[in-house]
Amino acid sequence: MRRVAIVQSSYMPWIGYFDLINSVDDFVFLDNVQYTKRDWRSRNKIKTPNGVKWLSVPIITKSRLTQSIYDAVPDGNSWRSKHWRTIDYSYSGSASYHEYAAGIRECIMDESCISISEINQKLIKRISDLVGIRTRLHDARSFQCCEGKNERLAGICAELGGNVYVTGRKASNYLKSELFKSMGIEVEYFDYRVYGPYTQRWGGFVAGLSVIDTLFNIGPKTRSLLGEAA
Repeated sequence: MRRVAIVQSSYMPWIGYFDLINSVDDFVFLDNVQYTKRDWRSRNKIKTPNGVKWLSVPIITKSRLTQSIYDAVPDGNSWRSKHWRTIDYSYSGSASYHEYAAGIRECIMDESCISISEINQKLIKRISDLVGIRTRLHDARSFQCCEGKNERLAGICAELGGNVYVTGRKASNYLKSELFKSMGIEVEYFDYRVYGPYTQRWGGFVAGLSVIDTLFNIGPKTRSLLGEAA
């Protein structure tokens, strides 16, 4: 069985995102879809001495309401150092911060990554390496583009030789499972696990934060929170 997941990239996503990646053989970044404001594409949450804080990448959206994630670019680069200062201030005293900080910082500060898609994909690939995930990661632009949402997803699965398409349960609202079945592809809905509690700084445990909270606090044990690899 060859399992495939196809999802939009997110900015420093939560550990559940990496659990999904780890559960499949091939993971595709579906960034040739419309960028949505105030969404996970360009922001995520961390825990600071003053409570939970959003780290948001400012995206230029004026006169670009229908731009794709690939085409969405940040408004300048000053956000990079601001984000890193907040991360460093909040996590420099965490148990595994110095083991992982350099790799995360390099991705955030890399100005050669121009679009939010490039920034996200670089971070996700780096974190996957740090966690020990061996899933093959792909960019949707590498595949033929079929007309129709379901057709596009099924087409990518077929190009990869996948026979199981893994997706979140919310996808059941639009997914045409009969189309996948007609192409010999089984649809499997992914159930996210309970990721914690684990030791955090700054008070009681808060779930659903960026995966960097997990990495910096429990380091190599992050891998143990994921399900079995595909």
